[in-house]
Amino acid sequence: MEEKVEALQRDVELLQREVQRRNQELMGALTILCLPMSTNRKLEVGFSVLRRLPDDVLKLIIDRYTKEGIRSDMTFDQIMEPMIKSLGFERLWSIIGKEKIREEFGEWALARWTEMSKDHGCEA
Repeated sequence: MEEKVEALQRDVELLQREVQRRNQELMGALTILCLPMSTNRKLEVGFSVLRRLPDDVLKLIIDRYTKEGIRSDMTFDQIMEPMIKSLGFERLWSIIGKEKIREEFGEWALARWTEMSKDHGCEA
């Protein structure tokens, strides 16, 4: 029983250190995003922080980001450029389906997306 208690105490200590480290990372990222930068640069920094997330989680964030981007006055290229710079086109190609591009942005954007895929060596 004592061994189990000691193991649990070690696990709690490790978890507390991990939470503290994550909090520091989050505060650092928030501080960076508060700096006087262009919107494009803030988006790049924001996506670079998200780089370590698994694709399924990142997909949810990208879906929300693109929907908000469509509502803004940003163009397709302005929406995609920060993600491409931070995450890489190849990763985005595997996360964002061509059908999603067509549905959200239209045929012109799909043609642009396909053109970009050729530039980055992805199969259309």
